[in-house]
Amino acid sequence: MKFEFELEKMPTTQQQKGIKKVNGKLQFYDRGGTSNYELKAQLMKNKPKECFEKNTPLKLSVTFFYAIKQNKRWWQWKTTRPDLDNLMKNLQDYMTKLRY
Repeated sequence: MKFEFELEKMPTTQQQKGIKKVNGKLQFYDRGGTSNYELKAQLMKNKPKECFEKNTPLKLSVTFFYAIKQNKRWWQWKTTRPDLDNLMKNLQDYMTKLRY
């Protein structure tokens, strides 16, 4: 089975949580824009009517598009690598919760 949809915004990873100290204890919270509402909405819209059988092989193919930052010069190498494993994990977790 094949699902296709495009997201306007790059999904965020679980590492992008905020940390604050309250009464000597650490609290983790979602920063603004890290709750992936658009990703959840697209997955819910394309949710299959029935769950897949347990031994059915599925192939998940994802393409990520990164926006170009205008403050960088042209022909300059990108020095950081995106954490694609965590982006995929987040997507797979949402798919599991929605019973794909």
